[in-house]
Amino acid sequence: MIGFIIGQVLALLYMVTFYVAWIGSSLARPVSQIALLFCLAQPSKTIYKLRLFGLTFIYLIGCNDKTWKKPKECSSSHFANVSPDKLEKKTVIFVRHGESTWNDSFNKGDRSRLSFAVFFIPNLIYALLVEFYLFVGGHSEESWFFDSPLSAKGVRQATDLRQFLAKAQHTT
Repeated sequence: MIGFIIGQVLALLYMVTFYVAWIGSSLARPVSQIALLFCLAQPSKTIYKLRLFGLTFIYLIGCNDKTWKKPKECSSSHFANVSPDKLEKKTVIFVRHGESTWNDSFNKGDRSRLSFAVFFIPNLIYALLVEFYLFVGGHSEESWFFDSPLSAKGVRQATDLRQFLAKAQHTT
C-alpha cells in the first residue's frame, strides 16, 4: 500500500514537472522577444536593471547573513558598575523594517526547513517572474531583489506595530 502511494506521488511530481517544462518552453520564445524589444526600446533602463540584478546576485552569493551568532556574554554585564541612582529612565523604541520580499524568497523565517526547501525553487521562479514583469513593464526603478518592498507578512507586521504603538501611546 505504501509503495502504491509513493508511486502515485512520484507520478504526480513527474506530471507537474513535465507540464511546467512544457508551458515554460512554449512561452520562452515570445517572452524573450518581448524582453528584447524592451531592451532595445529603453537601453538606459536595461543597463540600470542589469546592474541591479548583478549587484543582487553578487550579494546573494557573498552574503553571510545566515552566519550571525548570538553573543555569549549577557549585555547587562556592561552596566554592572553603574549605580542605579545615576540612571535616568527613558523609553527608546528601535524599529527595523518588516519582512521584505527578499527575506520571503531567500530566508527560512517562520517556515519549517522542509517547507522552505520544498518551496525555495518555486518561490525563486516566482520572484524572477515578478522581476521580469517589472523589467518588461517599464518599472525598472522597482525590484523584487534590490531595495525590496515589504512582503504581505511585512505589511501585516508594520500594521500590527502601528496599532500596538498607538494603543501604548494612549495608555501611558
